[in-house]
Amino acid sequence: MAYEKHDQIVALGREPISAASPVGDPVRYDEIFERLQAQMDKIGSLTGEEPDWRQVVELATEILKGKSKDMLVMTYLTLGLFETDGYNGLTAAFEAYTEFLNKFWENCYPKVKPPQGRYNAIQYLAERIVPLVELVGGQAKKNPTAAEREAVHKCQEAVAKLDEAVTKAFAQQPDTPNLLPMVRAFKALRDKVGPLGAPPAAAAPTAPAGAPAAEGAAPAVAAVPETFTTATQAVQVVVKVAKYLLSQDNKDARAYRLMRAVHLGGLAAAPKDRIIPGPPDTRRTAFENLASSGNWAQLLTEAEGQFASTPLWLDMQRYVALALNGHGPSHKPAHDAVAFETVALYKRLPEVFDLSFKDGKPFADGATKAWLGEIVGQFGGGGPGAARGDTVAEAVAEARKLLSEAKGPEAVKRLSAEMDHAGSRRQRFRAQLALAGFCVDMNRLTLAQSLLEGLESWIDQFRLEEWEPDLAAQAWRDLYACLKKSRPKPTPEDLQRCNAVFARLCRLDPATALKLDGDSKPAG
Repeated sequence: MAYEKHDQIVALGREPISAASPVGDPVRYDEIFERLQAQMDKIGSLTGEEPDWRQVVELATEILKGKSKDMLVMTYLTLGLFETDGYNGLTAAFEAYTEFLNKFWENCYPKVKPPQGRYNAIQYLAERIVPLVELVGGQAKKNPTAAEREAVHKCQEAVAKLDEAVTKAFAQQPDTPNLLPMVRAFKALRDKVGPLGAPPAAAAPTAPAGAPAAEGAAPAVAAVPETFTTATQAVQVVVKVAKYLLSQDNKDARAYRLMRAVHLGGLAAAPKDRIIPGPPDTRRTAFENLASSGNWAQLLTEAEGQFASTPLWLDMQRYVALALNGHGPSHKPAHDAVAFETVALYKRLPEVFDLSFKDGKPFADGATKAWLGEIVGQFGGGGPGAARGDTVAEAVAEARKLLSEAKGPEAVKRLSAEMDHAGSRRQRFRAQLALAGFCVDMNRLTLAQSLLEGLESWIDQFRLEEWEPDLAAQAWRDLYACLKKSRPKPTPEDLQRCNAVFARLCRLDPATALKLDGDSKPAG
């Protein structure tokens, strides 16, 4: 049966807004787009509220037909049609998207520079579609009905053409969205539903919900292949095992290790800074509220689920560990598993903890970095920790723990006391340096700068760059970061000062200097 909306949907990607203005005008600040975005922001909300997908389709259609040719709106339309009209709607949307890219790429919205906007629109589409159609245990989350067999075949053809259009459109861009997982998922789904001329594959019989297993029988589980044809297939089985273990017992350490092996262990290199869309502020606030209220059960469920969706939001590791700790001694093995895997990521790719999302919010906030410092000492096998008899290290460990519990003032007070009672200049230097670092993490930049500049004369007077190069390099590193953060619009004098600090850091630790400098090189 033909899909009656097919032609009008494809026309949204093919027909211009008008002859005089083919792509229309920017729409992101219009009231109609705000209504559309408000619906999409419901995805992943802690309340569990879902978007009104029919309203999403209606609003996106109105924008694309009469207001603006916007790639993000095209993505929202595609997701909405999949929810409302299944695989028939998705096929038409894929075809419309291909037409859109072929006809309007040069001038559509968002504009081609900066390139992240267009990249994110396509990548988000793939990231939302793949989990719905990939086969896990032989089933897709959005399993096609018998009546949708033909639509699945057409959808597979449409997504292959969309992939070609994306590759062509992004040929001159720094990054191309990766649609290969989506292409593969649809090929597998097409193979599962079988050729169009063949009868539908019979589904395996299932027992009624709640029916007990026969006495003495093995528990019913999805068949696991003896061999895997792809790495993705193997990973899917691991995820399913982890979710099962977690559903049976939320203190099973194996579940947490498996999920982190999948989502973090496969990370071969750090991503580019400020390229990945971040979570909305409402999500950040919701997690802060759950933690401050001590709602450990909900915090554990929400944070572990959020981790699976956004693995590089590293605050989730702290929240999961905090929730497990809140459950008491019975959950300590699970807590330790989360901490150990987080430290393993830090030792392998430490730069990940200094990156930010597209909106500038960090992957790991100050409290998470403080928690990281605490667990590296416990699980890092020689990392920074409280060495026996080292009062400064002990004070730093205590302060990190306080900061991880959102007790910033108490952390500052603890390190200030260590400064005041230091038994040597070296101990005072280390305590003051640690306090300055905490202030940078808490964005107390004026105080941090004052503390760090107070150490400059000591570096020169006692020739620390010669005798304690690591301590001196840390001081220059923190001061440089502080100066950069506190002066988004630097004066010529500020730039001169910043460059001088950077030069001293380069002499001591050029690798760290280059990493710290990132995209913004010192003026000169």
